[in-house]
Amino acid sequence: MKTSNFLNVLMAAALVVLAAKLHFVGICCGAGANDSSAASVAAPAAAPAGAGATVIDSTGLLPGVKGFGGPVPVEVEVKDGQVVRVAPKLPNEETPGFFQRLSDAGLWRAWDGLPVEVAATSRVDAVTGATYSSEAAIANVRAALAVAAGKSREDFAAEAAARARIALPPPSRSAMPLGEALAKRATYRDFSPEPLTNQELSDLLWAANGINRPDLGKRTAPTAMNRQEIDIYVCRADGAYLWDSEANALVRVSDADLRGLTGRMNDGDANFALVAPIAIVFVIDFERQKMQGRPQDAFKYASVDCGFIGQNIYLHCAATGLHTVFLGSLKPEQIARALSLPPASVPLFAQTVGKPAK
Repeated sequence: MKTSNFLNVLMAAALVVLAAKLHFVGICCGAGANDSSAASVAAPAAAPAGAGATVIDSTGLLPGVKGFGGPVPVEVEVKDGQVVRVAPKLPNEETPGFFQRLSDAGLWRAWDGLPVEVAATSRVDAVTGATYSSEAAIANVRAALAVAAGKSREDFAAEAAARARIALPPPSRSAMPLGEALAKRATYRDFSPEPLTNQELSDLLWAANGINRPDLGKRTAPTAMNRQEIDIYVCRADGAYLWDSEANALVRVSDADLRGLTGRMNDGDANFALVAPIAIVFVIDFERQKMQGRPQDAFKYASVDCGFIGQNIYLHCAATGLHTVFLGSLKPEQIARALSLPPASVPLFAQTVGKPAK
């Protein structure tokens, strides 16, 4: 009897201990309804696409577009022809602090609920304090939306390659007489978003600094000691291009829209640089200039040379009915990174060009 009672006591004690352990496990591990929240805290992941939704990853669509620290790929979720979610594709090389600024500014929600066709062309402003990163993110969203609208990744890549070099027609050189152009020369800050034609671009660039004496290689604008140290970059909504004056062609160097880095730094309609179709950036190449014995004069001569080109643009715009404004408020460091400029090349001034606002 005594042995049997002892065994019963041991069995009861074991059951108590087992029940206590099970209760403890239930509290600590979040048994039941708390299981899902515990798992999400332990291993956060991107939200999966909902039923009937498609997620487009922009990785590889715009290899030339980079944020402050590197590429800024995105994920765009689409359902029933509308944008459901836009989010950065993680991990990537961009600085985390910039993503927080974009999130705080509501950038990722700017396309929510829009039909894909509308979202693909809707205007979304860059985020102040993270302009470089937001411009890259916006470009990636547009690329993903192009794929969402039915364009294959292969077709998108082919079109991007076709835009890599734009051959311009010969300049017409048929502007009004100089005296009348001088009388009409003026600065304007009101622009139409209407793009310039390739012929208008060709005429503009040739007037700015085109080759007017092919046998000597001389140009419409002078430079100190004929260094010809100023390169002209044309920034448009679809990217940035280096103008090859000898071939009269635009060579694509960036897929990013850099116009917002060249003019007034306000957002929205107040930034005329984002309204006008063209922002011209003057880049000085100090390797080509090399003021022997007077390196301290490099910026002085480069500024004068930019002024000559800028005045040519002013007179051409006056003669053809275009509007323009010469700018010193550009962000040279960010522009240099976007254009992948070597250390000896520095963006010095910019000039906005477009048709008059209607």
